[in-house]
Amino acid sequence: MSRLSTRDKRRADEVAAALRERGDRGSGSEDTTLSLLADLLAAPILAEYELAPTDEARASVDRIATKGVTRSDALVYDEVQGYFRRLGARRGVYDPLNPAPTQRNRPVVIPWRSWCTGDGPSEIAWCLRNSAKAFGLPSSRIGEAAETIWTCEVGLRKLGLPAHDQLRVLVCDDDTLLSWIGAFQPEPFTERQRLLLKRVTPALRDRVVAERRAADGSDLCALALATEHVPAAAFVLGAAADIIHANPVGRHRLERERRTIRSTLLRALQGAPEPGVSVTQVVERGTPPRFLVVVGAPGDTMRFALERARERWSLTPREVDVLAEIAAGLSNREIAARVRASCRTVELHVAALLRKAYADSRSQLVIDLWRLGDA
Repeated sequence: MSRLSTRDKRRADEVAAALRERGDRGSGSEDTTLSLLADLLAAPILAEYELAPTDEARASVDRIATKGVTRSDALVYDEVQGYFRRLGARRGVYDPLNPAPTQRNRPVVIPWRSWCTGDGPSEIAWCLRNSAKAFGLPSSRIGEAAETIWTCEVGLRKLGLPAHDQLRVLVCDDDTLLSWIGAFQPEPFTERQRLLLKRVTPALRDRVVAERRAADGSDLCALALATEHVPAAAFVLGAAADIIHANPVGRHRLERERRTIRSTLLRALQGAPEPGVSVTQVVERGTPPRFLVVVGAPGDTMRFALERARERWSLTPREVDVLAEIAAGLSNREIAARVRASCRTVELHVAALLRKAYADSRSQLVIDLWRLGDA
């Protein structure tokens, strides 16, 4: 399994910190973001655009920014807007109004160069059959997707980007697409480039969410960003139980058990929270009431996931105990009191867990634990 070097990790973390700093300020610059990514990925061309739904079946470009494209952003905007107008209700390798869970907030390499070597959609359809599963693309939609890819390729050629491979991430909040961010280059992207983008993707999402909150006049930036580091499913809700924000673990559980989670959240706001669910009202002057809800793991599900983790990651009994407490959202100090160990010992167990699971953070560790349980 490919892994980043210590130097690559350090550089990616520096870029992530710079992205979050812009998000904290609430008014980020697309040019700065694309410059940071261009330097990190060593890619010649970067682009970012947001899509705004115009009705139930169509999408429209809200804004766009590029780096390394010789054409003006205005011309690029017109061409991309025209593409979505021609697209209509058809869908390519992703649905802009409801991206597949497997594509949300996950860097994806698209071998566009090999797909578009011919002169029409028939050659693209043949290539798609070999990679449709990776994009969550059913066989019944391969022909439609090939036509839309060819339509896009015609537009890219007008912009001087014929048959460039793509490395992109669909930045999403729950199931809503916030931003398309990606790089283009004439040669295939490497696994190192994909892992670098993966490492900064949470920061990209933080930045986009923070800017969206600021544009909406919301004061929830700090609260939303704080939940990102909670190693349990955490949600910021409105008074009607509408989900304003979900952290990484929360988004994963929504993908897997949306109906159950929404029912749990509704009962929590009705004053009858289930065991393991905590509710905190957030009071801010001049704003409607909002609630922070943290949802623990159901007992049977967590026991099954822990057993799978013990086998898959070769965990000791004490590491399993610590992992269970991490999944419950406890801090190292709280875990130390629960398992009757020193904070230093707990820190060593947490470090071992992250190493054995190849996880970059406690949140990612809990997400991977849930995935084992789902499997």
